[in-house]
Amino acid sequence: MNNRELVENYINNFNQSILIFNNCKEEIIFDNLDDLVLEVLRLARDYDSLNIDTNLIETCCGRRRSVLDIWRHCKFYNEEVIIYDVMRSIYNLCYTNKKSINGLYCDEIHRRTFRYVDYRYDFGYTGTISAIDEFGLLFEEWKDI
Repeated sequence: MNNRELVENYINNFNQSILIFNNCKEEIIFDNLDDLVLEVLRLARDYDSLNIDTNLIETCCGRRRSVLDIWRHCKFYNEEVIIYDVMRSIYNLCYTNKKSINGLYCDEIHRRTFRYVDYRYDFGYTGTISAIDEFGLLFEEWKDI
């Protein structure tokens, strides 16, 4: 099975409904997917993630978000975005551009999770690099997904 099939098999077992930020009145301005991902993570610090289909809070504010959550938020602003693009964007933000994003593998939910930070890291991904994630992939494999 190739890497994309691993991701598809995983996400097909979970709710893929769009998430919005509960009670958020902020306008999000972005020029590209990297900017959108950063905005989603920035807003996640202050707002809960609300499922628009169930009207239930899925993740409270201040918590890290998985790529599945980030993608579901991105779909609200750009319905054509695919999860592979979001994965590459996160990888790019963590390593290539070293923007204000930090990640780790969460043993509690068994997913890689990410958050926005107000300062730059020399190395954006602070989790165990060799850890296999929820898709059965190494983080390094996200760059070419």
